[in-house]
Amino acid sequence: MIEILSANQPATFYRGAGRIAEFRNLPALADRPEDWVGSTTSRFGLAPSGLSTLSDGRLLVEAIADDPLWWLGPGRTDTGILVKLLDAGQRLPLHAHPDRRFATAHLASRTGKPKPG
Repeated sequence: MIEILSANQPATFYRGAGRIAEFRNLPALADRPEDWVGSTTSRFGLAPSGLSTLSDGRLLVEAIADDPLWWLGPGRTDTGILVKLLDAGQRLPLHAHPDRRFATAHLASRTGKPKPG
């Protein structure tokens, strides 16, 4: 089964230029500058914002939790990555996410990003 994910464009603090909707050739919010592709990560403190939804209405993160072997293969429980398409219509502030070692030691997180919830 191949799942085509719809655009996943959570609200953010900066403007977009409308190119994500054009690139995807799908109905999308033209002024949303980010598309979180296959996301199992929510915006910090704003779940379910940022989480990808499957065509049957389930959240991708729930589908993976129900059958991680099928979605991820043996020995995995999460994707370990967050892919974003960015289309900033203005200059952005610099930000960075810590590596796994720092995140584990100082943030109680394996990835430096909060878990959905």
